[in-house]
Amino acid sequence: MSIKVDRFNSDPDRAEIEAFFATHIDDANRFPLHLRSTDPLKGFPSFILAVRDSNGLAGALHAGAAAEQIQAYVSHGLPPREVDKGIRDHAMIYSLAVREEVRRAGIARALVNELLDQLHGFTRLYGVTGPRSSAFYHACGFTVLPPGAAIALHIGRAQVNIPLSGKDSWFSMNL
Repeated sequence: MSIKVDRFNSDPDRAEIEAFFATHIDDANRFPLHLRSTDPLKGFPSFILAVRDSNGLAGALHAGAAAEQIQAYVSHGLPPREVDKGIRDHAMIYSLAVREEVRRAGIARALVNELLDQLHGFTRLYGVTGPRSSAFYHACGFTVLPPGAAIALHIGRAQVNIPLSGKDSWFSMNL
C-alpha cells in the first residue's frame, strides 16, 4: 500500500492539523502549531506534513528549525554568537500523531521519511518522546537516549547539554 504524504501551510490546514494534534497527543508541554500570522517560528523553515484517508486526517507531523529552542539554550551555556548557526543547522520534530485505528500501517514512518527527504541544509534532527514512542524513533534510525538523560548539542564550537526530567527521552539523528 502506497501512503501519500502532503505538505501543508495554509491557516485552515494549520488549524485542522493543530486540532488533530490536540485530540491525539496528551502532552501539556507540546509546542503547538500556530496560524501563520502568530507563528513564533515565522521566517524559519517549517514542515507540516499529513496523510489523509476517507475519514479525514490519518496522521500528521509538525517539524521545523529549532529556533525558539536554540535561543533558549543560551541559558544552558550556548554562546549568543552561536545562535544563528544553531538555528540554521538544527531541526526539531514538534508533534507526530496517527489516529489510533490506523496505527501500525506505516503512516508515522511515511511522515518521518518524507520529512527526512525535505530537510535540506540541516545537520541534525531531534525531539522529545515519551516511553510509548521511543521504540518507533529507534526503528526509524534515531538515537534514543535513556529517560531523563541530557542531549549534547554541538553548535559551532560550543557544546550544550540539555537535560530532561521524568520519563521522556531525547531522540536525535545526524543528517
